[in-house]
Amino acid sequence: TLFRSPLPPSVSRKLRFFDMNNNEYEILRLPMGLSLSVEIMQIVCLCIGGDHAVVRENFFHPPGTLDVWVDNLRFVGQKEHVDIWNYQVERAASFCNVSFKPSATEYFSSNYTFIGVTFDHIRKDVSPSKTILDKLTTTQSEMPVRELEKLVGRLIFCSSVSRIPLVKFYFTLKYIRRIFNRVNRGDLDVDSVVKIPPSIISSLNFFIKIVSKPLRITKPTSSTITLFTDASK
Repeated sequence: TLFRSPLPPSVSRKLRFFDMNNNEYEILRLPMGLSLSVEIMQIVCLCIGGDHAVVRENFFHPPGTLDVWVDNLRFVGQKEHVDIWNYQVERAASFCNVSFKPSATEYFSSNYTFIGVTFDHIRKDVSPSKTILDKLTTTQSEMPVRELEKLVGRLIFCSSVSRIPLVKFYFTLKYIRRIFNRVNRGDLDVDSVVKIPPSIISSLNFFIKIVSKPLRITKPTSSTITLFTDASK
């Protein structure tokens, strides 16, 4: 009962995959159970928000900027336009039987969190959300591969928020990638505990420290490009 929506052959072909025994499978029906697929959730929220690319002109959002990321919506504009947008969203959500958590809804806020990033319009800075920063634990001398992967994944996300070039941690990430490659080869599993060299521990802890600082947004005065080359084969 959770697979009720048939997919056309042109779509099914794009959803083919192989299992570990090299058997090929193809999804014929879209799963519709406790949660929507991400693509459908994105389209639903774009419609509710009045995105000009997916709704008719009489449902367009008012002048301003609309950002939608799956089930996260943000609208930036003049106060009177935000009021109109809020009314349109509530009306569209009611029509579609969609509900939003009251605790996760903010109006006319100058400090808010959107898709894991905290925006402070008073101080004019951005930073990874507190939820993410609280999960950046200090690196230990021994860690399960699973926890190491989570830590590195969060650091890479935070680096994009803080505009930290990953090349600054090139050798650290290259060492960790070798550990993950051992998992791919079957030499380790995700629950295996690996030893982390002191230099890598120091580098990761420094990484955690610098991504925890808010980034002040300023207008760029110049544009520079740094080219890095890799001499390894």
